[in-house]
Amino acid sequence: MKLSAFLLLMVIAFSSCSEDDISGTQKKCKEILANLPTTEHKTLGMSAHSAESSGVNFYYRDKKIVLATVATYDESNRSNTQYFFDDNELICVVQDDYVYNRPTYMTEERALKDGDSVWYDDSKTKMTTTRYYFYDGRMVKWINKDNKVIPETNKKYDFQAAILLRDAEKIKKMSGVNVE
Repeated sequence: MKLSAFLLLMVIAFSSCSEDDISGTQKKCKEILANLPTTEHKTLGMSAHSAESSGVNFYYRDKKIVLATVATYDESNRSNTQYFFDDNELICVVQDDYVYNRPTYMTEERALKDGDSVWYDDSKTKMTTTRYYFYDGRMVKWINKDNKVIPETNKKYDFQAAILLRDAEKIKKMSGVNVE
């Protein structure tokens, strides 16, 4: 019985963190965004990352990366992803995805010519936001596009965390900042 109680306490202690636990990270991200005008900035193209176009912007303070924004575009959607860093460590990823109602090449003229009654209309674009929070090199909270917390027990949780941490390491290397 004592073992069961201990295991239950451990599961509760190490389960997904609460809003209070990420409030410090959220505050830090807001500070980073508010201070962008005073940061150093560098832009790189990343044409191999997307079929259409993409780019990454790096923002630095005191020779350390604080934010990287990655924008990718194609004919059906676009994605803007922000990687927030504190002392060169990933603390948060915010991904805004925009899905178009039709491919961007489907103009009104082309649609009518093809006998279609629907064409690309940016006002019909749907946007979703997914947030990932990190602490000490591990993902501690994942809030999906429906604003629901994905539990750490979800089979995709560790996989998604590994992808984001890998991407953050690539971004740090691309930034040219000494991250040691």
